[in-house]
Amino acid sequence: MFLLDVFVRFSGLGILLIMVINILMLKKVSVSYKLLLYACLSVFCLFLGFSPEYVELSTKAKFIVRLFDIPHLVFVWLFALSLFQKDFQIKKYHVVIFIIYCFPIVVVRLGQFEVLPQAHYFWYLFSSLFSIGLMAHLIAVTLYGKEDDLVEKRRNAREYFVALICFITFGVATSEIFLIKENLHLLYTVKVAVIWLGILWAVLWLLKLNESQFSWDSKDEPIIEFTERDKCLINRLETQLVKHEVYLDPKLTLVLLAKKIGVSPNKLRELINRKLGYQNFSSFMNHYRIENAKSILRDPSKSDIPILTLALESGFSSLSPFNKAFKSKENMPPSEYRKKHKSLICK
Repeated sequence: MFLLDVFVRFSGLGILLIMVINILMLKKVSVSYKLLLYACLSVFCLFLGFSPEYVELSTKAKFIVRLFDIPHLVFVWLFALSLFQKDFQIKKYHVVIFIIYCFPIVVVRLGQFEVLPQAHYFWYLFSSLFSIGLMAHLIAVTLYGKEDDLVEKRRNAREYFVALICFITFGVATSEIFLIKENLHLLYTVKVAVIWLGILWAVLWLLKLNESQFSWDSKDEPIIEFTERDKCLINRLETQLVKHEVYLDPKLTLVLLAKKIGVSPNKLRELINRKLGYQNFSSFMNHYRIENAKSILRDPSKSDIPILTLALESGFSSLSPFNKAFKSKENMPPSEYRKKHKSLICK
């Protein structure tokens, strides 16, 4: 157990330090990279804070690193959301969850360092269960967005990511529940060993990703030249979209569209992503849906059509995603777009 602890602890610290240095050397740091940086620093403190007797820190140093390791799981959660969730932004409910997660652990830490009375077992249990709930949410988000994701490496990584999160969450949470009262040093070694596997996987996986795969920009420049087969497929795709207007069906999926043009779903994903430059299927569909909505909004004879009706007729399932997608593309809500073009006609 001693040799295992030495290996995973110091190799883990080294890997985390290399990741931190690499992120700091980047010229442009995205939100995902910032969250990854915070996660790495917090996990680094976690490894230091779990130091056994042979590398025991001073009480003051250990107190500091144990406070900084508290939000490591929340930062991992936020980083994964930013990577797998389209249009991710830090919102108020993220901050609330951050506080709810950290508060019981702060109570436990202060009890461990005798700043407060020793924390009741309830706080350990609550923290473990909340961690499981947090990871369950992350797993749901990761799997839910898989079909919409067109970036092959990121899409394929989702299932591996879910398996890894399940393993780490189960290992850490159960060790805290069953080992906390029995052997504190054994608990520390088990947690570090479980997390070390996650760190190793993350490094190997992240090295395969490039900057564009840390972003959910709706459209990038095509990066592969068109072949004759590609041109033929694009013509068949445009026939379905322009002539048959299949995008008006809100239930249209990539699999259904692939059947209509006679190709495999994987081939269609590659065509839309690597040849046309879209990172997710919904953005590709929304391009045509919004163009259809804009043509209606500019038509004076259709000025009495409610925005909700227009959204549904353009292929959106409800008003909210229509407004969000329209504003993202045109930098104004659809009602303002209609007013703008109505005033131009009057002039």
